[in-house]
Amino acid sequence: GVLGFRQAAKIEDIPFPWPYAQVIAFLLCVFASVFPLISARHVARWSLADGADADGMTQLLQSWAFLPAAVAFFSVLAHTGMWNTARILEDPFVH
Repeated sequence: GVLGFRQAAKIEDIPFPWPYAQVIAFLLCVFASVFPLISARHVARWSLADGADADGMTQLLQSWAFLPAAVAFFSVLAHTGMWNTARILEDPFVH
């Protein structure tokens, strides 16, 4: 009863460090803007390392063309979802 209430009150009384939250938001923006470029570069390099001949190379790159966009989209979506969940858990008694 009272012990549980006091433990819940401690969560609300101790604020989350504001600079840490801002750094995490900034790093998420950097990740969302840089990761698609890195993903496209590595998938293109991975496709070239498969050892296909010159004629088959165009078909190989066209068949894997969607992969960097899909990997980047779902990775950024997952990180953003975790960040939003953490923001909600940070202050559970607001709503």
